[in-house]
Amino acid sequence: MACPYAMQMHDALPEPTVDVLVAGAGLNGLTAALLLARAGATVAVADPSPAETLAHPDYDWRTTAVAQGAMRLLKDVGAWDAAWRDGAIRDIRIVDGASPLFLHYDGAALGEGDLGCIVPNASLRARLYAAAAAHPAIRLYLGTGIDRFESGAAAVDAGLADGRAIRARLLIGADGRNSPTRIAAGIPERTIDYKQTSIVATAAHERPHRGVALERFLPGGPFAVLPLPDAADRDAAPWPHRSSIVWTDAAPLAAHLLGLDRPDFDRELARRFGDHCGQVRSIGPIGAFPIKLVLALRMTGRRLALIGDAARAIHPIAGQGFNLGLRDSAELADAIGRQLALGLDPGAPDLLARYQAARLADAASLVAATDGVNRLFSTDFRPARHARRLGLAAVQATPPLKRLFMRHAMGLAGRAATLAGKTPV
Repeated sequence: MACPYAMQMHDALPEPTVDVLVAGAGLNGLTAALLLARAGATVAVADPSPAETLAHPDYDWRTTAVAQGAMRLLKDVGAWDAAWRDGAIRDIRIVDGASPLFLHYDGAALGEGDLGCIVPNASLRARLYAAAAAHPAIRLYLGTGIDRFESGAAAVDAGLADGRAIRARLLIGADGRNSPTRIAAGIPERTIDYKQTSIVATAAHERPHRGVALERFLPGGPFAVLPLPDAADRDAAPWPHRSSIVWTDAAPLAAHLLGLDRPDFDRELARRFGDHCGQVRSIGPIGAFPIKLVLALRMTGRRLALIGDAARAIHPIAGQGFNLGLRDSAELADAIGRQLALGLDPGAPDLLARYQAARLADAASLVAATDGVNRLFSTDFRPARHARRLGLAAVQATPPLKRLFMRHAMGLAGRAATLAGKTPV
């Protein structure tokens, strides 16, 4: 079967049309475009989905965890909605099964504001799309993806599915874990099938969550309860309070759960949810997503950079996928802005080498952490169970270590803090 992007072009344009062409108008692609435009680049974004689809509230009913550092970046590019604060994460509780030992992250303890927010994907995409559409340095090519591209010495020549051509100095692959851009560039990847499935749903409950996010580790995988804003028709809804559920379990058991009728499914949901919010039931659609680690062995190619899930798709255990991708975009935009200010090439090999080196430690540590934590907690082997419970208790009892972990979770540690516009502590 032919590759979706044939690496050839016959009608190359004589001069670059834009500085950067972004493949993909998802959350990472649109955010990258806004950050690049803020840095002084001219940007084109191409995606096969039409604008009407991307803006439709049912296009993606899932939610995204946006850490404090990412919140600051979204505010900087005009894509933040103050109403999302109703889904703020003020506290995180991490529990191993039914153990009385737990790890508690209290956002107020750091004095940095909320730990993060849980944002509906449709709302986030709509704000990003509106900001990108209004920006004079960004051109949107929606309803027509990149059909082929050729990376040359001076530029990337890309042909769109509708016959138009774009020449750019740099191509960014922001087209997801199955990235056609990565495949066409011949960048190999490593894949690990966790043989787990994440069930994603919305829960209605009778008592408020008070901004507490709960992650309960069970033998089949983590069960996360994430705070959402109350129902819009709060006075009419019998249970007006809402939480997003990300329920990961072994694939066979997840298939069984998904086959249950709604009352039986809700009984299983309530068993894992606990009684801290009173009675609970699922509302709206229920989705299922197989869990795999997809790791590109390189983040760059000739006049090419990968960001977000196109570079690596990690386990959702820590809810850090979007935040990690956003730091890719911020790092790349920072490097390109400096390059353009000096009148230099934004797709130069030395810039791409620096970008890959800068992102390596952050990405590798998070890949290793999510993979290792999932393996450690997704077992009922007694010595492992005792070790991890003692580990949680030890971190809880060591305030400096807990504060460090909290800063990492908020995207306010090390280089991530600098990218978010804050001096690292």
